[in-house]
Amino acid sequence: MPFAVDVSFFEEQIQHWLPKQHQLRAELQIPISAEVLLMVGKITEVKAPLLLVDALAQLPAKRLKQLWLIVVGDGPLKNAMADALKTVLPNRHLFVGFQNQSQLGRFYAVADSLVFTSVQGETWGLVVNEALQFGLRVVSSDHPGCARDLLRKSPHQIFPSGEAKALTKILSEPWRKLFINTIPTACDLPHPNQLANAVINYLLNLN
Repeated sequence: MPFAVDVSFFEEQIQHWLPKQHQLRAELQIPISAEVLLMVGKITEVKAPLLLVDALAQLPAKRLKQLWLIVVGDGPLKNAMADALKTVLPNRHLFVGFQNQSQLGRFYAVADSLVFTSVQGETWGLVVNEALQFGLRVVSSDHPGCARDLLRKSPHQIFPSGEAKALTKILSEPWRKLFINTIPTACDLPHPNQLANAVINYLLNLN
């Protein structure tokens, strides 16, 4: 059963933030030419943030110079991740802490790809729904349910959970979201009413 976010709310966020994507990059001092990776969530072992760092560390220096990373969230592995990134992506990574939903859109608007590395305990991964609605490519482990239901088509990429080399291979190829004012639609994403109807039908069938 696909999980859903409030697509109407995020449509409003898209209308507000996406036309400002160049301005937002300038505010964050990220070049327009850079490819921006985004990680959203608690910085914990379950989310496997250090797996992303390990994957990045295996990329050639020339490729690394094309990349920036924005990390939205906080957690016990933040310091370890920050220390490692000082070597891997010096001066090309940002930790912006926890952001409420009204501010998340600014970072989706800036990014090209969401990287979702969770290794366990992740039933779905709602940030994937949000990123897709903003038109991002999603690079995900094969662990969460969203990978099976939402990410089977190009340009999205799925790698075996916990395998840094497989993630490195994906990230070795450049991928940029087109900076245009066309607003992505949510027509192909799960809606909250679909989830509610599915739950109701399931409960009715129990009787």
